Amino acid sequence: MNLTTTATSKMDFLRLSKNTFFCQVLTLFLFTLLSGGHLWATTYYVDATNGIDTNLGTQENWAWKTIHKVNGSTFAPGDEIFFKRGEVWHESLVIPSSGTASLPITFGAYGSGDRPLFDGTYSDFPIPVQWEHVQGNIFRTTQPSWPNNPGLLLYTGVAKPPITTLQFSSVPYTLQKGAILLQTDSHYSNLWVTSKNGNTVSGITFFTIFENENVYARQLNAGGREEQIGLLGHPNIITSLASLTEPGHWYWQDNTIYLYSANDPNVIDVKIAQLKTGINSAQHDYLIIQDITVQGYKGIGVYLTGTEGSVVQNMHVLKIGSSSHKTGILINNSKDNIIKNNRVESTLRIGIAIFSMNAQPFSHGNRVTDNTILNSGSAGISLSSGGQLIANTVENNAIIGNSVSNANTLSYDAAGIYTLFVGGGNTIKSNTILNCGSNELRSSGIMIEGGTDSSIKPVAIDGNTIENNSLAGIAVSGKNHTITNNTLRNNGVPSWENAQVVFFPSFGENASSCTVKNNIMEAGRNQTLVSVLDAWGHISPHHTIDNNTYCSTNITPFCWSYSTCSQPVNFSSWKIMSGHDSHSSFTNGICSPNPPPPTGGEGSINAVYLLLLK
Repeated sequence: MNLTTTATSKMDFLRLSKNTFFCQVLTLFLFTLLSGGHLWATTYYVDATNGIDTNLGTQENWAWKTIHKVNGSTFAPGDEIFFKRGEVWHESLVIPSSGTASLPITFGAYGSGDRPLFDGTYSDFPIPVQWEHVQGNIFRTTQPSWPNNPGLLLYTGVAKPPITTLQFSSVPYTLQKGAILLQTDSHYSNLWVTSKNGNTVSGITFFTIFENENVYARQLNAGGREEQIGLLGHPNIITSLASLTEPGHWYWQDNTIYLYSANDPNVIDVKIAQLKTGINSAQHDYLIIQDITVQGYKGIGVYLTGTEGSVVQNMHVLKIGSSSHKTGILINNSKDNIIKNNRVESTLRIGIAIFSMNAQPFSHGNRVTDNTILNSGSAGISLSSGGQLIANTVENNAIIGNSVSNANTLSYDAAGIYTLFVGGGNTIKSNTILNCGSNELRSSGIMIEGGTDSSIKPVAIDGNTIENNSLAGIAVSGKNHTITNNTLRNNGVPSWENAQVVFFPSFGENASSCTVKNNIMEAGRNQTLVSVLDAWGHISPHHTIDNNTYCSTNITPFCWSYSTCSQPVNFSSWKIMSGHDSHSSFTNGICSPNPPPPTGGEGSINAVYLLLLK
């Protein structure tokens, strides 16, 4: 045998083997990439107690310490960033990287125990909070780092908004705590009165009060009905220690917070918001944000802006303040995101919102599903754009299977689910909405507001359960909405004209051409099933209202009127006057849990009420 030949053959074999192995690895690499895998996806760990930011972060015992370290890092598609359960960070997460549709970047939790907590309240840095006694039950604290109103104070664990005080040249002596002050000349603002002192009126507002616009006052009269009590004129916005009348009342002025406290706030649980947003994704896509508690931020808990294809799930968002967008979870100018299985509670204004403030980009294709929203100061869920002309920037969004209760606890006029200036294809389906509003603060279960611009399109409202809301079950303005298969019970309090479904005129246009079919509705004492009020000429019966099941303890719960519902009628008269409900049924009493279908149609209940909002 030729040794030279043999050696050459071995070398060729080794070379061939190496080439074959390289080709196999390259083939596997390419296959992995093409099939959506990622060979180098990394998991990072963050531990507020035992972590060190100079660590690699890639193992639990090499964890990073701060959210600041996460914000300054770059992540690859498929990476995971996990925060240790039971730990607390007084920071904001600003997401720095995007994933891909097949390889999202995940921000979540590891370990056992409570969710990791992102807390936006003051953390005794750079100067510990010390309260100084001023007089009586009034205390104050000053921090150089408070150039703006914090928007949120937690008093013994309860979220509290600031108190606003307005001074007038004259205030009627009859104006009382609980009255509503309105500005409607060119802007819509309202203030819920907490106290009056001479010609100054203090209260809670989430709106800008304009000193050059008139203020009008409304309150409940001795009979429990809302009435206008007069024009107060132009206000001056002031601060006054006399405005702080109850524990937890506070206001901010010149880097100082003034607080009414029943006990020395140095020895009880009082916290002040210092950070604006808990989790912020700006122009980063394909993310999963999950299993984190976010609380105590000035204005937003979780904020997706310019974001696509992301999921926010299994979060607990609570105690979010009254600054900026004032929302627990906010989707702004973003598309195809999913907000699901979250618990959002005690937000001072809105629980969850889909919003578009600009003509581009659009808020399209987002889904808000199976969330629980409790005790929001205004709407539980809001879907809106920045104006009539850009309504088409909010289209094809779905609000499905959510539970909303005790919304509108601080604001005068909203709803459990509220839409304003939206385009086509938006759906509100299979939600449960309970106990929103109060005698003083009116709230529908669902309210749809629009306008005369052609970009505003109908909303589909289907299969919702809506009970015990203070104004109406469903309140609708605009055209061509469909209201089907809903169950509405005991909506409305005697404070206002009320009903189970409300068609009301708004922005110079009467509600028209809507379909109301196969609904179940029950009205109790002093509540209306169907009432039609008019603002801009009598509303013609162009709606399609039929195959509904109506139940009421009153025999005359229907009204078709030019002004107010002063002469309600019975079901037979209603059908003649309105031309509707020929296949619907009416029972004088309560509905059975599963009522039979009405004669001549598929059964269910509903009612329609056209409310003139003055």
